[in-house]
Amino acid sequence: MDEKLYADTGTRFAHYGVGTALGGGGNKFFSLACLLKTCGYDCCILMDSDVECEEAEKERVEELGVRVFSWEKGNSIEEQIFQDSSISCVEQLIAYAVEIKGIQSVEAHLNNEFKDETKEYRVEDEAIVLCGNDKGEVSIDVLRRIGKVAKGKINKKNNKIVGAWFKRIDRGQDVGNIVFSSKEQIEDMSHFQKTINSLLMWVTDNER
Repeated sequence: MDEKLYADTGTRFAHYGVGTALGGGGNKFFSLACLLKTCGYDCCILMDSDVECEEAEKERVEELGVRVFSWEKGNSIEEQIFQDSSISCVEQLIAYAVEIKGIQSVEAHLNNEFKDETKEYRVEDEAIVLCGNDKGEVSIDVLRRIGKVAKGKINKKNNKIVGAWFKRIDRGQDVGNIVFSSKEQIEDMSHFQKTINSLLMWVTDNER
């Protein structure tokens, strides 16, 4: 997002006195945000909305004055991005996953999610192509579920995420470069677009 801000305005987060911090895993980011707030810092949280038990904690930190930006209920960042991206952008993201994981792994994960359903994708020349339904349309639900595949699953034995496509800082940056490469990548007035715009407005407004 810092790169997007620079592309849009020629300025970066640091220009507005804003820095970023990793949340520390799990829901530790709530405690971190509260600590920063009690130390006198304005702070905000950008968070997933796929863990229902975090909603009460979200309300608590908002009452303390911490601004919370979050995806639609039930969505992780992967699900929100895929749901709100153009078909071209989704295909680019899947192509990047294929580059990382290989076509067999990506296809297997998708097939496991959609199983016996009529698939709205096909493999063509070592790439995943979104062909849509019998009307040539790819449903929003299918896009969101591809995002669900991208985020991976939690191994209940060790509580670690397995099968994720982009769960690394460098890969997240590459995803950002794809998503923010042009305005056409994200659907206009989508939840993702509005959330990112609101967050960037919070960053730039802190100068005043």
